[in-house]
Amino acid sequence: MRTLCPWIGPRAQPTIVGVPDQQEDQHAPCADTRRSGSEPEQGSRSDDDWLVDALEQAEASGRRAAVALGRSIDWLAELRRERQRTPSLEAILELRSARDGRATRRAAEDAFHEYQRAVMEVRALLIRALVDEGGSTLTEIAREMSVSRQKVAELYRVGRSLSERNGPAEADG
Repeated sequence: MRTLCPWIGPRAQPTIVGVPDQQEDQHAPCADTRRSGSEPEQGSRSDDDWLVDALEQAEASGRRAAVALGRSIDWLAELRRERQRTPSLEAILELRSARDGRATRRAAEDAFHEYQRAVMEVRALLIRALVDEGGSTLTEIAREMSVSRQKVAELYRVGRSLSERNGPAEADG
């Protein structure tokens, strides 16, 4: 059984956007390691690679979530500074209403949910490919990902559905 991408299972280490030592690490999950203007790496797939497409979508969703979360954090910092400046709770409430804090918070929630969906789709498509094309069993994948076989079976069904909906490019690998 080959080793799966480490970030698809629960043992993955999160990459925190904005932390300098992780941003400088070229091997971090969010690092852009594509080489512009160079030949594809030996053994790499063509531009119509379904996994690359799914990963790019998940990455873009993650970046949108990071931006939305950053705005929400900035908004909280502004509220904290206002609270430190004045003890008036009314001023805090006015600032919250004036800056539409609810919309800022909801935008972060929505963007994060979209990111979670995109990562789930990558996991599902990868599981489908490992089973249908790689010959792995659901039990082997569950063991490697440290999740239940039932969860892997559920993701496999989602991956099959996505592959069928997205056409032969994903169904054929």
